Amino acid sequence: EPRVGRMSGYGFVNGSGMPCRERRKRNRVCRKVKRGLICCSANANAGARDLYAVLNVERTCSARDIRNSYIKLMKVLHPDMEPGESAEDGLPSYDTVLDAYTVLSDDHLRRIYDASGINGVSAVLSMRDRAANTQFELEPLDFDGEALATAQLAAPLAEDIKSDITEDDDACPRSVEQAIENASRHPEGATRYYALWWISRFRVAEAESVLVDILIDPLANGLAPDDYSRKTSLQRRSALALGNMAAPPDSTITAEHRDPRTSEALSIAAESDDFFLRYRAVEAIARIALRNNGPNGFSERTYGVLEKMLKRGVESMENAEASKSGFDTQEGLFDLDSLDPEVAEKLRAVFAARRTNEAKSRRTTMTPNLDVEVGEDDEPFEWVLKAVGALKYTQLAPLVQKYLNHRVPLVKYAAHKAMYQLAQKDEYVSPITDALEYGHEHHYSQRVLIRDLGDIGYARGAHAVAKCGMVENSFKILALRQMLSQRGYDPQQDPELEQVYHYIDSLL
Repeated sequence: EPRVGRMSGYGFVNGSGMPCRERRKRNRVCRKVKRGLICCSANANAGARDLYAVLNVERTCSARDIRNSYIKLMKVLHPDMEPGESAEDGLPSYDTVLDAYTVLSDDHLRRIYDASGINGVSAVLSMRDRAANTQFELEPLDFDGEALATAQLAAPLAEDIKSDITEDDDACPRSVEQAIENASRHPEGATRYYALWWISRFRVAEAESVLVDILIDPLANGLAPDDYSRKTSLQRRSALALGNMAAPPDSTITAEHRDPRTSEALSIAAESDDFFLRYRAVEAIARIALRNNGPNGFSERTYGVLEKMLKRGVESMENAEASKSGFDTQEGLFDLDSLDPEVAEKLRAVFAARRTNEAKSRRTTMTPNLDVEVGEDDEPFEWVLKAVGALKYTQLAPLVQKYLNHRVPLVKYAAHKAMYQLAQKDEYVSPITDALEYGHEHHYSQRVLIRDLGDIGYARGAHAVAKCGMVENSFKILALRQMLSQRGYDPQQDPELEQVYHYIDSLL
């Protein structure tokens, strides 16, 4: 179609004064509807009223009557008409008439519309659209007497996909045996890593010996040289998996797949130069110790490693100057005593609030495998303290006490938890329950604290757990269930458990 018209500031204008850009937009809509598609806005307009009423025809009319009515309306409503000609009151919009005609002029779509309305038409057109966009082969399917267009994947494409996916090169294990085989002998590091995740996720107890072997030597059994860089990642994942599913080392606890090397291997890994491997190893020791109920079965090396880490942290706290924030520097710029008492009091309140918010905002645990800067003196103190408490190393209580006021919130609360486990005094748990009050700590920290109260079976903290407003009920229920597990479930033998059951019922 030739461009006839004059130039304006935004493109050609046709004889009716309508910009050609708008006209081309209308044409695109027409082409889209002619292909059998109805856009969402057209669906809403057309679906709001009867399509036969839109074209001003009866339901029993012929196809010729529909076309004649459509042409008559388009002579008035078409965008090429001069402004004013389509302004007749009571007429539907151009798009509404076009969509109504698209449906009713198609015998198949008209029958569907008569049977199920505009929603049935939209469903059929949606099927056509998906089939066209994905280049599927179309074939008719007889459905309630109507031939509806449906999509069937082309046979060559199906064969191609089938040939690309085989059990030999698929990383997803199909069984426990395959997961163990992939973790220990597959040449690709990525497949080994995924198998270790799978073992950890599904708590595969049979894999404990394999995990210990990987922790000791991740490059064994034919790992490709190109994947040697994954060595530490495989060790971290193995340590994490051991923490989730390794059997307690105490020989008095029945366990079919216990490996006596586990605690020693984790203790060696806890002395690694890699901070995140140390983190995962100490975390695993703490988790296994919770299932072990004491130090039985753990090697002397475990005690020595934890003691060394605690001493290193205490030495760092004593020798290094306390970390000063920018807020402390700002306070030094003011001589508060020389200021007006009211102004000085307001400034002190501002500085106190800033220090509180800064303490809350500190992240307390680090996520391995992320590019997080770690200082030379950093240790996973949170998990070190939890391991000491779970292992009941009472000899280390003096060192643990020095962390009760640590600047990192979760390290401080881990010290309180450990002291309660070592001394069984409620005074050490009070700061943890107080921290569950609304806005007292970051909600991430509160989740950890709720879990910690469950780990130590502190039933008197059930009220604080249930009333914590910033943590989801699912976390609370899991913690309360853990309290019951630690205390034996029987409220007749342990009356404090009755309120735990009460709060679980209320949360459910």
